[in-house]
Amino acid sequence: MVQMPTVRFGKYLLVDEIGGLAIAHPQSEGGGAVALPDSLAICRWPVGSIDPQCGPDCDCLECPPGNPQFHRRCAELLPQLPFPVHPNLIRLFAIGRIEDWYFVALQLVRGVQLGWPARQGALLPIPLAIYIAAEVARGLAALHALPPKSQPGLVHANLSPAAILLTADGQVIVSSLIRSPVLKGNIDWLTPDQLHDAPCDPRTDLFALGMVLYTLLTGQHIIADDARGGAQHGELLSQFTATPPSTLRRDVPPQLDRIVMRALARPLAQRYPDAVTLERELRQVLAAVAPRFAQSDLAQYLQPLDLPLHPAMP
Repeated sequence: MVQMPTVRFGKYLLVDEIGGLAIAHPQSEGGGAVALPDSLAICRWPVGSIDPQCGPDCDCLECPPGNPQFHRRCAELLPQLPFPVHPNLIRLFAIGRIEDWYFVALQLVRGVQLGWPARQGALLPIPLAIYIAAEVARGLAALHALPPKSQPGLVHANLSPAAILLTADGQVIVSSLIRSPVLKGNIDWLTPDQLHDAPCDPRTDLFALGMVLYTLLTGQHIIADDARGGAQHGELLSQFTATPPSTLRRDVPPQLDRIVMRALARPLAQRYPDAVTLERELRQVLAAVAPRFAQSDLAQYLQPLDLPLHPAMP
């Protein structure tokens, strides 16, 4: 954590900085700090922060917020704020502009990205992978259920291991909601339907969760390492046909193979109809392979890893 001088930022008092985010206390109209159970995190971007190589209408994946896509995403989320309390979904409290900064005020979550434990070299135990995927599905179901301005509803469309946080007490939280609403996220985790400049469907998130679960089970991305992110990535993804995770890991049960294969179906109509159905089937498999697995088991798994904790990104 970087100790910073206390700074007034609109109605927020910025008191510390960690992981590129400011830790803030909301201020009452009288200027005193509002007593809250938890502090907030403030993510800020300078107004006009567009990559110098990009134009003002840039839709590229790496362009910082400040472009029209960022504004459209914020307009999509604003009617839902503040987000309701949900154990698997990052809470957003405010989105706006203060002086020369765009900002997002969000729940301060001290957690680690899902990809961090995987970098330790060992595959996750099967029950642990199923549990994490089921919790993510529950978070997506809550997101998709928020009252939309228009159909087909609110979509994450940026799901990847970096957008899934694990906390020291075993919570699984979906974050990273503030990006472009159409084409967004790390190219490694784009879905086949995102290759075409079309609005995302909630089932887009289910394919992305299928990719994450496949990687948790096998240690491999669905696209080979030597092709991922390169010129062939889009072509390979558009022609992608899933293979069962059990071909790479023999202890994957057949019913879990079927779930992953359905989530990774290229045609939208062949995927799960919603995150609720996907979560239910994942929990059925979890009950069969590890009936008593719970949040405390995830916390116990994480405990000896000496996690480099950091707050969530919006």
